[in-house]
Amino acid sequence: AASSAGLVLSDLRSRGLQPSLEACHAAIAASSTYWRRAIGLLSDMHRVAMVPGIIGYNAVIDVCRGARQAKWTLLLLERLEGQENAGPDVTSYAAVLESVEPSGLLAVMPRLCDKLVAKAVDGLYEKEILRGRR
Repeated sequence: AASSAGLVLSDLRSRGLQPSLEACHAAIAASSTYWRRAIGLLSDMHRVAMVPGIIGYNAVIDVCRGARQAKWTLLLLERLEGQENAGPDVTSYAAVLESVEPSGLLAVMPRLCDKLVAKAVDGLYEKEILRGRR
């Protein structure tokens, strides 16, 4: 699935067509354990001035988590934290925490846990405001 998704995107580009953001996200998600391909697709999106946002980054983080590439999940999280248009969400932090724990990179866990809790609390607070309870 990963190679066929990448081939479809390559074919679109060779024909002078710009794949949609959703098509790129689907290709990343289809990368499964091909973490290098997922990172490459994310890089390609940046190269053509396409902003992957939270969905694209979370998809690549998830692929890297599944491939046990904890250092890459941390790097991707840092890049996502530096984006102006969208920062990491609870899913981002949870996936990175899940990848970091078995890798032995325990020194970063307290910071990640604090950020995960803060995002979760912010999300609950926003839901309460939307419900009119504040």
